[in-house]
Amino acid sequence: MAIDEYISLAAKVFVDRMTDLHHLCPACVVPVEAWLSAYRLGTQPVPEPDYSMSGSCLECAREWYKDTGLGDLGAAVQKARGERWKIEQELGG
Repeated sequence: MAIDEYISLAAKVFVDRMTDLHHLCPACVVPVEAWLSAYRLGTQPVPEPDYSMSGSCLECAREWYKDTGLGDLGAAVQKARGERWKIEQELGG
């Protein structure tokens, strides 16, 4: 919707139990905020929502990559991981 209407969406950042950052769009933040509310109250909530392994709103990012002509998000992630691995190898990590 944001792409079609040329508008920006405010992202919300959360940190999970592993201290990983996650950037979520307004639609995808709803279940996370509901879980956090129950967690703060000390109730026995359902398991913590899956923020996605990419650290961002995965389905929205996939759609954005496709709609803007950037290609496949999965391929971009694999390329970035490969580049990071190469750097680590060069630095002896």
